[in-house]
Amino acid sequence: MSREVVHDGAGSFQIRFPFDRRLVDLVKSLRRRSWQATDKVWSVPDEDIVALVELLQPEGFTFDDEARARYASRGGARALRTTPANADPGEGDAEHYTVGRLNREVKAALTAAFPQAIWLVGEISGFNRARHKK
Repeated sequence: MSREVVHDGAGSFQIRFPFDRRLVDLVKSLRRRSWQATDKVWSVPDEDIVALVELLQPEGFTFDDEARARYASRGGARALRTTPANADPGEGDAEHYTVGRLNREVKAALTAAFPQAIWLVGEISGFNRARHKK
């Protein structure tokens, strides 16, 4: 699942992203947000588009055409990435990954795969304690 903001056609923007506690906390900082449990999306009223974009654009979210238009009409000045019209909502976009985006997605995948704390045990191959004494 990619990070995206899309208009629902009924006066709100829906925010979708794989679970990430930090992003949830960011979205919760919006005054008029609400969680739609049945659809598993956050909803924010149209009027809050500027605050929404200012908050989520630096996090690599994409925005549909309606979000871009409403943001620009309310004086927004940031350049926004668009959600491709033919994209499957479950797929990421085809743009290049940044180091930060890759790290966020790897973290989300590992957190989903291992929700509990784990201990990793291993060994260092080729280690020679006396090597540094030469």
